Amino acid sequence: MAEASRRAARSARKGGLANAIFVVAAAESLPAELDGAATVVTLHFPWGSLLRGVAAAEPWLAAALVRVTRPGALVDAFVSVTPRDRIPGQATLDPDAMLELEAAWSVLGFTVESAAPATPQEIAAPTPPGPSAWAPAAPGPPGDSAYEPRPAAWRRSVDRRSAAGSGGD
Repeated sequence: MAEASRRAARSARKGGLANAIFVVAAAESLPAELDGAATVVTLHFPWGSLLRGVAAAEPWLAAALVRVTRPGALVDAFVSVTPRDRIPGQATLDPDAMLELEAAWSVLGFTVESAAPATPQEIAAPTPPGPSAWAPAAPGPPGDSAYEPRPAAWRRSVDRRSAAGSGGD
């Protein structure tokens, strides 16, 4: 995050983003100052409870996203799931799982704009979402099963519906 915040602090001429906000906080306890502030949220290879929230379309995550986003905001998620992640009912993400998630996120007030395997170029991009140690192309030490290469990643983009059209607002 330090490198991303340095890049964002550059002048606009050099690719800086004057309105970028970087926060270290759990998704379920984001600061109130962020309420309704976001027009774009990027989740780059979440893990733990955040991965479970994304991959299982958990209502607590949808509520947090609705709270911090404006209607019509884009939520762009790069996700990879392995059996080791212990997502209930999902060992991996495949096209069938993505269709189920599309329906689940729709009920929670989000419209899935796209869901497709992420390209190697998207995963390796030097700007957000940018390269990640959790990326599928990042194998760990040989023989260490905790760092097995992850399966193909999916990129899913969803738009938050307005309060009138949302099931979660």
